[in-house]
Amino acid sequence: MNCVFTYPRSGSNFLTVAYKFCTEQEIDNVHGYIFLEEGQYKNIFSIARDPILSISSYATISKKQNIWTNNLDEKYYFIDTYKEAYLAMIRNNSIIFKFEDVIDEAKINKIIKYMSKTNNQNFKKNVNLQIINNQLKEIEEQDKHLNFITTSVKEESYKENKIYYEGANLDECYSLYNMVKKRAVNL
Repeated sequence: MNCVFTYPRSGSNFLTVAYKFCTEQEIDNVHGYIFLEEGQYKNIFSIARDPILSISSYATISKKQNIWTNNLDEKYYFIDTYKEAYLAMIRNNSIIFKFEDVIDEAKINKIIKYMSKTNNQNFKKNVNLQIINNQLKEIEEQDKHLNFITTSVKEESYKENKIYYEGANLDECYSLYNMVKKRAVNL
């Protein structure tokens, strides 16, 4: 079995939906590094996304879902879990894609083809962004009771969180991000 493992809000839902669309095969979507048991997955695909953008988005969705209140301790939680996720990517020798490539219409098919070849599965059709976005909207609608949203950028609290994290000490996060990003598949 194979999986997409990321820090939350890094494009994994988009990638797994696109993968299923193009290959007609399921792939696990895992966020918590504690769920990565040794040897459980043959291939682990991960997405490297800028810390400020990822952490701000995760804090925003968590607040929207009433999971967190955004107090100072919780703000550190988002930073710490970012670091833990990136350490898990390194520890598990994940196959890395850059977030910018995952959301790039010209590169997403290359990513899916790479993943399907690595998984010994057939690439059957190209990504249709309209269909993928519609499927994501359906997921959002199904999870409306959880206040799930596919994008947090339009939320007012996203701007507040982004300003906060731009001023936070994210040196360790950026060090890990750059280390992981250097290992990204060159498309």
